[in-house]
Amino acid sequence: MPAAAFILALFIHPLGSPGGTVAAQSAPNPPASDSTESQADIAARSLDGRTSITWAELDELILARRAMSKDGRESLRHLAQTKLLDVLGKQNGLSLSDTEVETQLGEIKRQIAASGEKGGFEGFLKDKHVTLDEFRRLLRLGSVQETLTRRTLGLKDGERVTGEQQQLWMDDALQKRNYQEFNPPWTEGIVAQCADVVIKQDEFFDYLHLRLPQEALQEDCWQLLAVKRMKARMPDLAPEKLAKAVEEELQRRRDETKLDPRYKGVSYESLLATQGVMADRMNQDPAVQIAALSKLWVERSYDDASLQRVYKDERDLFDGAFGPAVDTSMIFLRAAAFKNEFNPRTFIDADQILRDLRRRIRSVDDFHKAAKEMSEDAQTKDASGSVGYVTARVAAVPAEVQAEIAKAIATNASASAEASMVGPIHAPNGSALLWFGLRRPAPAWDVMVQHVKAELRRRFVVDVLPKSAVVIGF
Repeated sequence: MPAAAFILALFIHPLGSPGGTVAAQSAPNPPASDSTESQADIAARSLDGRTSITWAELDELILARRAMSKDGRESLRHLAQTKLLDVLGKQNGLSLSDTEVETQLGEIKRQIAASGEKGGFEGFLKDKHVTLDEFRRLLRLGSVQETLTRRTLGLKDGERVTGEQQQLWMDDALQKRNYQEFNPPWTEGIVAQCADVVIKQDEFFDYLHLRLPQEALQEDCWQLLAVKRMKARMPDLAPEKLAKAVEEELQRRRDETKLDPRYKGVSYESLLATQGVMADRMNQDPAVQIAALSKLWVERSYDDASLQRVYKDERDLFDGAFGPAVDTSMIFLRAAAFKNEFNPRTFIDADQILRDLRRRIRSVDDFHKAAKEMSEDAQTKDASGSVGYVTARVAAVPAEVQAEIAKAIATNASASAEASMVGPIHAPNGSALLWFGLRRPAPAWDVMVQHVKAELRRRFVVDVLPKSAVVIGF
């Protein structure tokens, strides 16, 4: 690909196609009463057209969550680089002619066609969320960057410069011009600046709408819409009661962070700061509000008797997920119907290896040792075969293993190694040997009721606004 490949790699982020939705690809037209001007302000709406959020509302969340995140800061620097290259190109009289741009464009189209990329060049542009005019502009900026890098290195016209050399030149160019980024709030509206370049807040947010991962922005839109619809379901909810529920949710998150060994005592607020999230705005964060509102909905909609009825009516669901469990270990060998470069053995071969192994195992320690040496499932191999206590409907194992777990839970534990082992069992991609240890009974009601409440909160959120019922305006 031409030299512009480096600039394209820098400045084009794979966002997915514009104008999509969280899950639905089309939606009815908005209500006729909405003006054209008001529709231009809408960032997303519900499929039924009753709920919408504006760009201003979305940008408030982007500021709190994403503007200073890793993705946000990278986008800001990319924007600064493009603006500086534009200035330097004009100062040095550097610009590709229309003919040269079209030549490079033709070469790129040929290479994309040869690569077999779905949709060809047009699909490539759509996937990268960039227009043809913007693509041409990036080609011109790429030429500026390549030429100035070559001049700095003292190379002749046409000599090759690498992407790394171009990036080092770009970093140096920003540094020499005293490039600075500022943390919000941007009281003067300036997000970043250097000699010859100033980036204002509105320009930065417009760029973030294109650069940030689209799935993240889709999630933001859904959460903002869901909060509005939850509040509409509870019009009598006192603001102070919601504020209390929000603070309880934030405290729960603080407590969980404090107890999580991964964070080694780092506070919740400090953890957010390391991720570029504005901790002082978390009481307005829609994810926190969704948790608080769904909890309040369940509290006002169900008493203990009705919660017990839900559990009784759906006992298979709750016991299958949170009820009795058995301590399980597994040795897994990859296998398929036929050997090939991706499959080291057939099911017949794997079964024979596991049957031979089963005859030699005399204790759970023998099983764990064999799992550490032989298992080809990375997670269980690292844990010496241990899967932990699993219930009858655990989703982390194949359905064939689930069936054996359900049988084991229904039986009494046996002291013999032979009675504790089951297998070989076929999964879609291999064979497994299982060891079942102690059984754990179903939790008491005071524990199970928390699972029932969690499921009811989940159902409330889905009922309020399924993710498939969100239409994104970008």
